[in-house]
Amino acid sequence: EPLPESMIDEISKRAGVDTSVVRKENPFKFLYTVTDANGNTATVERTIVISNDTTPPTLVLNGDEEIQLAVNDSFDDPGVTATDNSDGNLASVVVVTGAVDSSKAGVYQLTYDVMDHSFNAAPSVTRTVIVGGGVTDPLDAWVALKLPTHSADDKLPEADPDFDQIPNFLEYALGGDPTKMDITDQLPRVDHDGGALKIIFVRLKASVDTDIVYKAELTTSLNNPNWSDSEVTISVSSNQEDLPSPSENYERVEATANTLMANEPAGMQFMRLLVERP
Repeated sequence: EPLPESMIDEISKRAGVDTSVVRKENPFKFLYTVTDANGNTATVERTIVISNDTTPPTLVLNGDEEIQLAVNDSFDDPGVTATDNSDGNLASVVVVTGAVDSSKAGVYQLTYDVMDHSFNAAPSVTRTVIVGGGVTDPLDAWVALKLPTHSADDKLPEADPDFDQIPNFLEYALGGDPTKMDITDQLPRVDHDGGALKIIFVRLKASVDTDIVYKAELTTSLNNPNWSDSEVTISVSSNQEDLPSPSENYERVEATANTLMANEPAGMQFMRLLVERP
C-alpha cells in the first residue's frame, strides 16, 4: 500500500533528534547493537523525549495509610490518585511494589511510584497493611516489615543481619535499614559549627514508639568520666530533608553542648549518645 504523501518527508529525514517540537508520548528511540567475532549480539535501547516540563506529578494515597485486616480477609487496594499538570491522569502508569498475603498474619508494605511522560518522578508514597490484628509492639512490627523472610535469630534486637555493625534495635531507632550496609549513612555525626560540640542524628518520633529513650551526655574527662545529660540540650533540627521512610515517623535532631568549646574551663569536651528501650 503506498505511503501517504504526508509521511514521505518524515521518513526521508536523517536519523536524529528534532528538538524543535515537543515529543513525549511517541518519543525518539535509539537502538544500539554490537556483535562480537562469534556472532553474539547485544542490544540496548535509549528513549528520548522532547519536553520543557520539569514539574513532577502529584501522587496521593486513596484511603488510609494503614489498613488492618483479619486473616483470610480479602484485600482490595484502594490505590492512589496520580495527576500531572501536563499529562493529566497517570493512574495507568503507576508502579506498585510489594504484595499483601492476607492468608498469613504480618505487616506488609506497598510502595507506589509514578513518572510523567517527561520522566519527572513523583515522591513515593507507602501504605502499610496489617493482617491478623497486627503486632502491638512497634519494634516487632518494624522487624516483621523489614525482615519478613529472615530467621528468628536475625530478627532479634541485637542481631545484625546486614553485617554493618549496627544491631536491629539501633537500625530501628536511628532510621536505618537492617538489610543494607548503611553504617556511613545512618550513624549519628559529630559537628562543631558555631563553636559548640553537637551530635546530629535521626530518631523515631515519640508518637511512634513511646518507650525509646534518647539521651545525650557530656563529660570533660575520659580518665574519670562524669557523664551528665544536664549539660546538653536536644532540639529538633531545621533540616528535615532526606528522612528515612516513612518520613512522617522520623525527625532529625541536634544534641548541643550548653557550653561552647572555647569557654569550657576543663579545656576538653566529650559527648555520647545513649539509645535505650526498657
